[in-house]
Amino acid sequence: MFAKLKTWLAGSATAAEEKFGALREQGDRSLAQGRFAEAEQCYCQALAAGAPDSAELRVALGFTLLEQNRGEAAEPELRRALALDSANADAHYLLGRRWRQKGQPAQAVDCFARALTSNPAFEFAHREMFETLRQDGQTVAAREAVQRTLGVFPESAEFHFHLADLLADAGELEQAVAAYQHSLALSPDSVAPYINQAAVLLKLNRDDEAAAAYRHALQRDGDSFDAHMGLGSIGQRSGNVELALSCYEQAQRIRPQSAAVQLSLGVVLEKAQRSAQAITFFSRAVALDPVCAPAHQGLGNAYLNQKRIPEALACFREVLRLQPDNPVKHLVAALTGESTACAPGAYVKQLFDEYADSFDAHLVKALAYNVPENLVQQLCSCLGPARGETDVLDLGCGTGLFAVALASLAEQMAIRRLVGVDLSARMLEKAAARKIYSRLEQRDLHAMMRDEPADSYDLVAATDVLVYIGELDGLVAETRRLLRPGGLFAFSVESLEALEAPADGPAAQDYRLNPTGRYAHSARYLERLAATHAMQVLACSEATSRQDNGQPIAGCLMIWSRPA
Repeated sequence: MFAKLKTWLAGSATAAEEKFGALREQGDRSLAQGRFAEAEQCYCQALAAGAPDSAELRVALGFTLLEQNRGEAAEPELRRALALDSANADAHYLLGRRWRQKGQPAQAVDCFARALTSNPAFEFAHREMFETLRQDGQTVAAREAVQRTLGVFPESAEFHFHLADLLADAGELEQAVAAYQHSLALSPDSVAPYINQAAVLLKLNRDDEAAAAYRHALQRDGDSFDAHMGLGSIGQRSGNVELALSCYEQAQRIRPQSAAVQLSLGVVLEKAQRSAQAITFFSRAVALDPVCAPAHQGLGNAYLNQKRIPEALACFREVLRLQPDNPVKHLVAALTGESTACAPGAYVKQLFDEYADSFDAHLVKALAYNVPENLVQQLCSCLGPARGETDVLDLGCGTGLFAVALASLAEQMAIRRLVGVDLSARMLEKAAARKIYSRLEQRDLHAMMRDEPADSYDLVAATDVLVYIGELDGLVAETRRLLRPGGLFAFSVESLEALEAPADGPAAQDYRLNPTGRYAHSARYLERLAATHAMQVLACSEATSRQDNGQPIAGCLMIWSRPA
């Protein structure tokens, strides 16, 4: 009897184990195939039928619940798993994912750290640790995490790529380029490292290398939107209209509903003086993204160049509705006849930052700009015998065109110190590349001048700068303070007298803000300024300052002196 009972009991236990095992195996197969609801059902049936509890089974059940976006139900299963096995790396990892879902990065990082303590080679935990820290803005900790990961997986192209991104974000650009290259050496067919490396190379002004990187990306993925856009931006900043248009058109083929593509096409066409075509693309960008202020501003600029003033004003006012502090308010003032004392610094900075890459070629070739050379010729006639060592301040120095022209006076003026100041960082980059200046400062020129010691310069120059300043009294006062006795002030202005319809009123007799966004000054105002600040007028000559829409803009070249 007892022997028969033992046989029955043994047989019952074996059947149960087989049932539990079958359910567990079916659950594992469903889990592997991504059929999470079926896996959950199998695991729950196994537990309900009395299957032995285990950390592995609870982890599997917790995972299926997480994958079904049922985090609240998953949490107790994962905590039960840790109660059964406190060192279970999978349970810590999955619980970390749950904390991350809940927006609690500190708890998530703690769980991932525990998972890595149990299993240092847990790649998923390394990845989640890095992504959590970076998303939380903990860049230093994220970098340390990546470096620890590379200690475990030194041949991981992915983590060398992440390290490169962090180096780029930290401004360590050369190191970032090298890290991207390391990632590519490990995974030559990857596309993202080429694209991100190209962006860093552009910051280093290594445009040819950046273009090569984008082309490598396109060899691997001809439909890479980012690569086409990046290569197009290189064409745009180098003035290669054909390259820019070709690349942006390819990007448009890939994402026809992208407002960014339409905006880029409009910008290229506008800079190529094809405003009528640009209007089409700016209009598309506005339709696709009605709150895109740059699209409205680009459309306004294109209308302005077509002399469609009401449409331009409507666009600029929409920009101001979206961005009340946008510097385009200067153009609204110019187009509505409002009297202002000077262009806002933000307007000048934005204008010339955007203009920097094509500034020299466009200004000299398209606009027939020769003010620096003409002003230097006028200086030559006023200098007389050699002056010896000379200290020069170049106000609104831009890319350094005046400094280049000044080299022709080497026999009459031995330059000891050449200082340039400009609001535009992009312009100053171009000026620095000439290796002419002793010092360059990115500042408002009035503030910079106030900080300079008195009697510290022999020549102060302002070529095509005062056209962005209406009221000149403060600038002339500072210029006289900075000049040594016998020092010279060389500058250019646009002529108010040459305008066909001068505005009425006292302010208009001194200066006027024109629809171009530039100021014109009257000869009487300049004469009064010279007398007020005890400056001697050595030379004054009429000159064409530039072409604007094919029409010459009349200006004056002036040389004043602080009496000895």
